[in-house]
Amino acid sequence: MRIVILGAGYGGLALARALAGWLRRQAEHSILLIDQNADHQLLVRLHEVASGSIPPEDALVPYARVLESSGVEFQQARVTRLEPTARQVQTSTGTVRFDLLVVALGGETEYFGLPGLREHAFPLRTHQHAVRLRRHVEHQVVRAARETDPARRQAHLTFVIGGGGYTGTELAGELADRLRELRALHQVSSPARILLLEAREHLLSGFPPAAIQRATASLCARGVEVCPEMPVAGAAPGQVLLATGEAIAAGTFVWAGGVRAHPLVAESGLPTGNGGRARLDRTLRWEGHEHLFVLGDCSEVTDPESGEPVLPSAQLAIQQATHTAHNLYRAVTGRPLLPFTRRPWAEAVSLGRNDAVALAGGLLVTGSSAHLLKGLSYRRYRLSLGA
Repeated sequence: MRIVILGAGYGGLALARALAGWLRRQAEHSILLIDQNADHQLLVRLHEVASGSIPPEDALVPYARVLESSGVEFQQARVTRLEPTARQVQTSTGTVRFDLLVVALGGETEYFGLPGLREHAFPLRTHQHAVRLRRHVEHQVVRAARETDPARRQAHLTFVIGGGGYTGTELAGELADRLRELRALHQVSSPARILLLEAREHLLSGFPPAAIQRATASLCARGVEVCPEMPVAGAAPGQVLLATGEAIAAGTFVWAGGVRAHPLVAESGLPTGNGGRARLDRTLRWEGHEHLFVLGDCSEVTDPESGEPVLPSAQLAIQQATHTAHNLYRAVTGRPLLPFTRRPWAEAVSLGRNDAVALAGGLLVTGSSAHLLKGLSYRRYRLSLGA
């Protein structure tokens, strides 16, 4: 039986490695993992790459190293079409047939149809995005150092971040610390301005009030202007347009306001829900299709207590992957599948160097202790990959 996994992000990679353990190189079963990149991207560290806090290579792990001696076959290719009825997928290197398929292609930036965002805002969803933003930030400071016009200099030193979730909040804190260094390096005396815009009434939706207040206070102490209930209406060259009708002159606009599923999910013609995500049954199979499973940003997971969608995250994708690996083993051995139950996990949000907020076992941890927990989670993950 051939099991094909599309996408080697947190969910796809964890699934491939766990499933290989369950199957233990049984010759009658094969695992093929397909991804368009040669390296596993540590997306939870992109804010550090973008700000210049860590070298770009620190957020990459080669698949060849991770999958060495695992029994998983890896193919570098771009998936171009899902053909579930024919039990095949089209890729940039040809047709791939499967018996069981797992879609873990990740997501892309959601622009909500707002004019100018796609053209004038920096996304932060891939390693390439982060490297591009890093170079741009440094270039803006260099241009500010050479600029004689005060208004244009201030525009170069104005950085707007749209979206106060994990990505936007973490980027704001790292950027505040990094800009102090860059201004000193290039002898720029004018202050930098960082605005974190959030359409809702506070940052970090889903976090308890105490954590939100602590995060907001930390960012403000770093000089970040936290702007709740400030929805973005669009963007133009050098400008961020607000729903109030105001315009902010800014040399840098980063959009971190939403994520939707990979477009191939919606293009498949199979059932989808919010953000183009696949609608799943309780076992994480694509609704109505026993041979298709979906993980991560491509999947719609609902909290059974609140009925609200669960925000995609690396931790959720890994939990789904572990569960799906067991279910795939049960499927190939003729056993009934088990329903997925989301378990609580420790959550930590970096607020810049040596500061963070973390929730661990229902307890709120802040400051350097929370930052240490965040760093330990990075190291633990890399060690789990053998990297």
